[in-house]
Amino acid sequence: PQVAALPPPKLPPVPVTVAALDIAVGTTALPDAQRPRLAEVLAQYKDKPRTVRIVAYSAPATGGAEQLNSFRSALDRAQLVAKALADGGIPANKIQTQAAPPSDSAPPGRIEVQLLP
Repeated sequence: PQVAALPPPKLPPVPVTVAALDIAVGTTALPDAQRPRLAEVLAQYKDKPRTVRIVAYSAPATGGAEQLNSFRSALDRAQLVAKALADGGIPANKIQTQAAPPSDSAPPGRIEVQLLP
């Protein structure tokens, strides 16, 4: 009886993916071909400022050291995108970066830019 009176639990915000970039594993500079997509993200952010999450997918790896190196490489690529967005006007404290393992829908080298509600 008391449980029914409680409000439903608050669910975490669901991010909206606004751009998907394919940047080769091991890339050390943001390719010029990806900049128009980032311009779209900047426009959406300026329209409605909120937190931007950048998720970079790692390459498949076996063994602990290889997995760590793969995630480090993915995080480096996420940082490339974060720097470009910060240079475009998004405050650094509004940008989150993370590395994730690859999946069927997110191959190695994929970077998703998400806006949190």
